Amino acid sequence: MSKKNLFVSAALTAFVLVILVNVASAYKQISSSSADVQPALPTVTSTVEVLPTETPVVVLTHQEAALVAANFLGDTDLFSVENAPWEEKDAYKVVFSSGYIVYVSLDGQVLSSEAPQPVFVSVPAPVTNSGGSGQSQTSSNNSQQQNHDEDDHDDDDHEEDDDD
Repeated sequence: MSKKNLFVSAALTAFVLVILVNVASAYKQISSSSADVQPALPTVTSTVEVLPTETPVVVLTHQEAALVAANFLGDTDLFSVENAPWEEKDAYKVVFSSGYIVYVSLDGQVLSSEAPQPVFVSVPAPVTNSGGSGQSQTSSNNSQQQNHDEDDHDDDDHEEDDDD
């Protein structure tokens, strides 16, 4: 190596060593001064509590509204959550698979819940043949004969098509 390279290398090494010594001494000085300081005793002062004029509005997400509704009903079988108006206010409409609907306000209050409407199905009573029901047998025979006549007409139409 040349003398010039050795000189530059020695100068850089000395510079780095001086910087490291200064950093180490500064760190030692800071750590010893913080250990010497005794914590101040609290002084008695009067505190003035400032009440906020408005509380910040918390807006729930769809998932949080679903959790509020699930906790309210004790049911976790969720079907859907959507934004919906409730008495001219914005709210979340949480629908459960069981049919229950819970309205949750944007700030997390349960506004209303609706139970599913019962579904009534009416089935006509089966007709039983008794000894004196000759009229029902006659009407049944007439309808069967009418259906048979319609089938004959359909066959005639097909025969005419075959001739062409």
